[in-house]
Amino acid sequence: MVIVKKIAFLLLIAICFLCFTCKKERTASVYGVVSDSKTHEPIEGVTVSISSGVDWVITESDGYYEFNNINLRNNTMDFIISVICMGYKTKEVEVTLLRNDRKEVNIEMTGY
Repeated sequence: MVIVKKIAFLLLIAICFLCFTCKKERTASVYGVVSDSKTHEPIEGVTVSISSGVDWVITESDGYYEFNNINLRNNTMDFIISVICMGYKTKEVEVTLLRNDRKEVNIEMTGY
């Protein structure tokens, strides 16, 4: 009977460990530079949003943007990155992110 209790206890610990590792957060990050398609110069002040538009940032003087800790519902998810800037055509880029991914997505915008 003692052996059965020990085995049951070890199984319980193993199950708890598996549940803990499965519940780990599923997050990813995406970053990059927004630039002009003709001059290849970075563009400052571009509004960059991801998917629903709830999360957005403005590019810095070097055209850099970054989104960290993007929550994924699954181990992989598709997102749309939208970039908007006066004097340029709005652009959308589809990105697939994997769990713990840190993906570089550089975007070139075309002027009117």
